[in-house]
Amino acid sequence: MKLKQTCISLISALTIVACHHTPQTTDTDVFAWYADEMNICIPEAPHRFVIVPVASCGGCRAAVALHASHPDSSTTVIVSGKLAPMYVNTTCMIDSACLCDRLNWNQANNVEIFTSLGKADSIVSNDAAQTILKFAPDAHLLCTDNTCQ
Repeated sequence: MKLKQTCISLISALTIVACHHTPQTTDTDVFAWYADEMNICIPEAPHRFVIVPVASCGGCRAAVALHASHPDSSTTVIVSGKLAPMYVNTTCMIDSACLCDRLNWNQANNVEIFTSLGKADSIVSNDAAQTILKFAPDAHLLCTDNTCQ
């Protein structure tokens, strides 16, 4: 009788734990959803996606716009529709629904997603200095005044 009670208690406890376990959504899950919503085909070959939400810093936006003005076949830049006027002379995808501004993930600022075999391998959020150095090594071109000299 005691063994039966123990088994029932154990099964009950496991059921309660299993029902209360909610898997945490990862950044790669969020990107997979976003790519699906935007009808983005993630290539099999290594590729980089750069997402520029409206909340990103101004210098970062400018650095990515400068980078996007010289197309790179292994990089796709996706920009919030609210920033579209800044990217008119570039080869960017415009997120006209501004979904990238509402993505619920752990990243902030501009986000780089490195993919291969049709899925995200890693997601990196760069701070302002890293973004500017990575996308615009000639950062002085971004200055409209003498503050960068």
